[in-house]
Amino acid sequence: MTQDPSVRAIAGQPLSKDDARKLAERIEWASDRLRRVKEEVSKDVWDQDYIVSMALTTMVAGGHILSEGLPGLAKTLMIKSIAQATGLDFKRIQFTPDLMPADLTGIEMRDNASGEFKFVQGPLFGQLILADEINRAGPKTQSAMLEAMEEKQITAAGKTHVLRRPFLVMATQNPIDQGGTSPLPEAQADRFLTKLSVDYPGVEAEKKIMTAATSTGADIEEMFSLKEKFEQTGEAQYDFTNSVDKDRACKAQQVLSAMDLMIIQTIARKLPLSEKVVGRAVALVRSARPQGSSDKMVTENVSWGPGPRALIAFGLVAKAKALMDGHSLKNGVLSPDESVILDIAKPVLEHRMGIRGYNEDASFDQVLKHLTHKLG
Repeated sequence: MTQDPSVRAIAGQPLSKDDARKLAERIEWASDRLRRVKEEVSKDVWDQDYIVSMALTTMVAGGHILSEGLPGLAKTLMIKSIAQATGLDFKRIQFTPDLMPADLTGIEMRDNASGEFKFVQGPLFGQLILADEINRAGPKTQSAMLEAMEEKQITAAGKTHVLRRPFLVMATQNPIDQGGTSPLPEAQADRFLTKLSVDYPGVEAEKKIMTAATSTGADIEEMFSLKEKFEQTGEAQYDFTNSVDKDRACKAQQVLSAMDLMIIQTIARKLPLSEKVVGRAVALVRSARPQGSSDKMVTENVSWGPGPRALIAFGLVAKAKALMDGHSLKNGVLSPDESVILDIAKPVLEHRMGIRGYNEDASFDQVLKHLTHKLG
């Protein structure tokens, strides 16, 4: 069996010219497809370039996304647009305090014709799941969600069901000071590869939103034409929905398939991490832990620091981001630059550190700025 050329490159073995060319072509193909997906999503989501890029990066890394922000900041629109551009089966779950695990996983129902029980799949059997306002759910429901995210399978009616691949979750949550919300348990938050804090768009984007959202709708002449048909044949013959709501749909076009995404995820995993990248990530993670630290900023303001899973996240996200950004090839292999660790530190660490909160001058952002400045 011929060894994958990327495996040899990562092991430091020399590549033949043909192997290097083939690997470079695969990487170029992946980067081009990701660029096209980002362009399609930008048709729907404006002035959120970093958030869209990091969401796609997390998906390429094969991880789940925790997105936090106030209502109305296009979190739902973004994930719907990504699903449309990537061709993934999209499912949305609106979390509420009374939502039960069976509402996610599915239930067994009796078939009246045969008398047999059949399993009716719940929304977790999609491929790209929007878990909307996940911090409004109860502990049992969150636990069912955790099993699906971690194990890529669910248990229902005593039976285990394997979920479809790729299986990716983007959970949204409102800030915890909003009514009816509670913070996610540390163990569940840590299962998300990244956390993306969505802020308000800029001035020009808000002008564009106001203009576009109030200027769309059905074509006037089309509506008059439908009116004439209705007067002749009756409303039951015609569905006005597509005409009235067509401008509300996502504008992104599919440029990727589920299989394409899985191939791209495989390519990303094959990329090597240099000793400098690994050393930088380990140094940053260890400096963020209050246990045994001599850094007053950390000991006074951080209640708990990131565990080893943060290092895994750094590695996966760094590789995926290199593929997203299309960095230069070295020896036929695209390798993340050490500067990427500082670029992705906030989405990787924000949900993996506990900030005490009683010091107004020491928010997570300020603690992170202090740590990255020390790292250089």
